[in-house]
Amino acid sequence: MSPHDPNSAERRIHEILRALPNRGAPRALEARVLAELQRHESRPWWRQSYVAWPLSLRGAFLVVTAAVAVALAVGPSRVLNELARRVEWLASLRSLGDCLSGMVQDVLRAIPTPWLWGALAAVAACYAVLAGLGALAYRAFFRSKLQLPHGPSA
Repeated sequence: MSPHDPNSAERRIHEILRALPNRGAPRALEARVLAELQRHESRPWWRQSYVAWPLSLRGAFLVVTAAVAVALAVGPSRVLNELARRVEWLASLRSLGDCLSGMVQDVLRAIPTPWLWGALAAVAACYAVLAGLGALAYRAFFRSKLQLPHGPSA
């Protein structure tokens, strides 16, 4: 291996940097970070990410959003009809939505039901494969490189 090989230079730099002692964070920074973490953890569940929500509320949110999506896909509601009656440009928008909804319903009626279930199963399988490949790529490429010096090795 020649001294001009980029791999040998990278390896030497890596060894030199590994030999340096770990430096601790300044006390003021450490206190601010710990205070921010404490403040972040003490927020109510509705101010946290979706993953931190209680399981029952996540399920209810999923059901409600699915119901709203179905209601919007099937047709406009009574409120939209009343708004369309009062606002002229909404009436033309509602008419366009009804036309598109009718076209989608005609197309869906023309497709055999087993094909629709098969397409749904294929989409679900694609998402499952994507999630699996993402987890595999994370474990293969990133997890071994992210070993923290003082953290638990899992």
